[in-house]
Formats: sequence, structure tokens, C-alpha cells
Amino acid sequence: MEANILLTGKPGCGKSSLIAQLIRGRKVGGIVTPEVRRAGVRIGFRVIDLHSKKAALFAKVGWPGPKVSKYGVDVAKFERIAIPALSWAIENAQIIVIDEIGKMEWFSEPFRAAVTRALDARKVLGTISLKDFDQQIAAIKRRPDVKLFVLTRENREKVREEILNLLNQN
Repeated sequence: MEANILLTGKPGCGKSSLIAQLIRGRKVGGIVTPEVRRAGVRIGFRVIDLHSKKAALFAKVGWPGPKVSKYGVDVAKFERIAIPALSWAIENAQIIVIDEIGKMEWFSEPFRAAVTRALDARKVLGTISLKDFDQQIAAIKRRPDVKLFVLTRENREKVREEILNLLNQN
């Protein structure tokens, strides 16, 4: 890849779904952090290693630890999955998926370092918080090797085509 590709946008605009479409049939590694629902209500988030398929619940309503909204974050559980997943992807994958670079994940210093290493490898396809809640988040978006797409429901197909063109150049 010539540049890292990051998607941002409001919650629910389809960032994670688009990433899932874009990586089909490609040699990828990295992480996804899908929500966990019970009876239709979101109760937490899991982290999944795309290569090993190892997974863990790392944020849940009512848990102790650092908080994002009503979710307590278990940073150690997150790191046990995310750090090896990103390390493997940096060395072995054609595309490093990081879905997502957000507040919950940002509590982890090793994750911050792994994100920098992944971006330096210039093969990240990921999502990043719309809000610049930290100076480093804003700096990532401004990196010269990052192509940032602001996704909306209206531009989703156009963005998908642009990213597919970028991915298929390699």
C-alpha cells in the first residue's frame, strides 16, 4: 500500500461493515472490536485477532477500570489479544486491520506503540475516532502517510470504490 487508509465518521455510519467488505479474500491480520449485544442492547465490546481468531470481552457495562461512557475497560484483556495480533500483522500480513483506534483502546500504552509501528509499516486499513480526544489521535490523522476518509451513509459507495482502487494498485 502506498498509504495507510483510515475511516472516520459518526457511530453507525458503516465503518466496520465497510472494512469487513474490503478485506474479504485478502491476507490480513490485526484486530476488530465488535459490539456485544444481549436482547438487542449493547452491553460491551470484544477484541478479536483476525489471524489466530483469539477473542476476549474487554469492555462491559458496569465493569471497574477506566471508563468510556458506561463501559468499564479491562486494558489487560485487550492487550493480551491486540498486541500479539498487531505484532503478527506487522510482520506477516499484506494489510493490517485496526478497527478501531478509539478511546477504549487508547487506554493501552502498548497499543499506542503498536499503532505507530503499524502505521510506519504503511499497510493499515482501519477506523479512527471522529473526535480528536487526544493530541496523538489528531496527529495520526495528519500524518502524510495517512489517507483519511470521512464516511457517511451518503458517500459510502463512493468511498468504497476509492479505497478498492487504492488497495488494488498493489
